[in-house]
Amino acid sequence: MKKILFLCLLGIFNIGYAQENKDTKNYLLTPSGSYSIGYKDLYIINNKICPDTFYHPSVNEKDFSQENNKFCHEINARIYYPSKEKSLLISEYDREAIMRSIHFYNKKFKLKESELITLKTLLDVKTYNSKNAAPSIENKKFPIIIFLPGSGLSVQSYNIIINELVSYGYIILGLNSFFVNGAIKQANGHVVEPPEKYNDSGRLENFADLKFILDNLQFLDYGIKVKQQINFENVNLLGHSMGAMSIVNLFKEKQNIHVNSLLLMDPGNILEAANYPIKPIKIPTMTIWSSLFKHLLKGQTQLGKNNFDLVLSPSIKNINYSNHENFTDLSKLQYHPAYHIPQIHESIHDPMTLGVGLGNGDTIANDLMKYIVVFFNMYAKKEQNKSLEMCRSLDKNSILNCGKVLSY
Repeated sequence: MKKILFLCLLGIFNIGYAQENKDTKNYLLTPSGSYSIGYKDLYIINNKICPDTFYHPSVNEKDFSQENNKFCHEINARIYYPSKEKSLLISEYDREAIMRSIHFYNKKFKLKESELITLKTLLDVKTYNSKNAAPSIENKKFPIIIFLPGSGLSVQSYNIIINELVSYGYIILGLNSFFVNGAIKQANGHVVEPPEKYNDSGRLENFADLKFILDNLQFLDYGIKVKQQINFENVNLLGHSMGAMSIVNLFKEKQNIHVNSLLLMDPGNILEAANYPIKPIKIPTMTIWSSLFKHLLKGQTQLGKNNFDLVLSPSIKNINYSNHENFTDLSKLQYHPAYHIPQIHESIHDPMTLGVGLGNGDTIANDLMKYIVVFFNMYAKKEQNKSLEMCRSLDKNSILNCGKVLSY
């Protein structure tokens, strides 16, 4: 099982091919809410981890910012916020992740020149969020969601989820832990690459980052205009894979944490089966599983009040319908021409890579967003939803189980 989890660390572009998208320009989901999306990067030194576990004297000093003379652990926090500027499909996708993917596949398959050119067209993919866009001019505060991505994956790998939530009036603070969440760019432009082999130190640092950010949430330098938008009394948590399990471990350690709601996507890490079953969490919690990940890891949750367990599959027997990276942008990016290259397609189509499932990626992305938005609207914004209150699936492609639901 450790081999399975290690393979999923290869990054966002470990994807499968199922059905071609007719739209040749937009490989992401268009945000459906009323707000546009801006973002800015915050660079934070976690002075609770000094030196960083991944620091090697005389080897990787350049991977730490100049002012960090104790070589403490660092975080690139990207905050996404409602903007008054119009959302256009213009911003560059995560270049660091793409270049890492191109290098990996070229080295593995010794691609022909024509195939390498095709693979490099991934650099043309655009997103709907804009760096340093002007915040919303409304005199209004928005709930904040702290987001922890999976190991080997950066926050920028989840544009579909982040853009959709922000468009509905949420602020997302995504945490990129250096050496843990993929290739991350420092403020000076230097790219910090993750180690070739993942180890347990990444899980522990990711968990420590979550606690550090919660303790210092109101003191980060967001900029006055962005900070004025944040409702610090309405904090929520969202995580994928290792990031989701960091949230679970936080509540194992201490139950009375001041957050409103939690959403966990394929919670898991190298502890494997020791994670399960996940015991009831007193705070409203939705756990969403891809069908294959749940099957392979035998993922289970025990449901308490306001706890939901969802499987992205129309049937419990259809274990290949969705997979671990259907939570990332891969649900739609998998239809990009770069992944028509046969050897790449064949290598990532193997379920053991924990890529995407065999179900229609567009459908999975849309169904996933329904649940995420409805759940946070219900518990962060106190909006009623009869379907969840009655434990009724929102679509025909998912299996929903619930604890006792308290309506608002």
